[in-house]
Amino acid sequence: MGYNPQKDINEIVWLKGRYTDGDEKTKKWASESAGKYYQRLMDNGYSDVADKYKNMDYNTAFNDYKTNYAPLEENSEYSSEKYISGLRDNSNKMLDAEFQKMQEYYKREMDKTNERYNDAKKDSYYDYMKEMQHIEQKLGANGITGGASESTIAANANNYLNGLNSLDKEKNNVISDIEAEQRAAYYDQIAKKAQNEIEFANLGRSAYESDRQFDTNSEQ
Repeated sequence: MGYNPQKDINEIVWLKGRYTDGDEKTKKWASESAGKYYQRLMDNGYSDVADKYKNMDYNTAFNDYKTNYAPLEENSEYSSEKYISGLRDNSNKMLDAEFQKMQEYYKREMDKTNERYNDAKKDSYYDYMKEMQHIEQKLGANGITGGASESTIAANANNYLNGLNSLDKEKNNVISDIEAEQRAAYYDQIAKKAQNEIEFANLGRSAYESDRQFDTNSEQ
């Protein structure tokens, strides 16, 4: 089976939509991502098509795709509804992938935090035991025993325990911040998907009206 440019043009048009509606980060991502689809078109003898789409805005590209290339889709009959549904699904998949990466990032941060504070506790215990050995040697050398000895040892133990409590509080604060960011990312994901539904519903209505106008004009 020969090369079918439809799929690559489909991706280009979808990325133009993301570029048009996106922030600076999304615009940069969309622009860079489109490169491989333009290259495939050029590698397969469609340089003129690649050049044409590079110079189109999203709405012009969408209409050109719908008129000239969407019917090339294999084993299905093109419809605006089907195409827009595909765009929405692709957009949601991208959001899901971004969200998954963020969840993996937060898990790594949580693991690193636990590891960092576990190491700090080990270091604290090592320092405590080293200091305890030093105290016992000093007390023994000075012949100090009884209450004075017990008081010194108890003070060192209290310092050690207070240090552990401080480490636990620090760790809990860091973990609490990470969890707060994780919750914010979750609700942001919900908001983005809801916005997606609104945007593609509006796009669907616009396409429907465009199709009706095209059919009306064709009948005249």
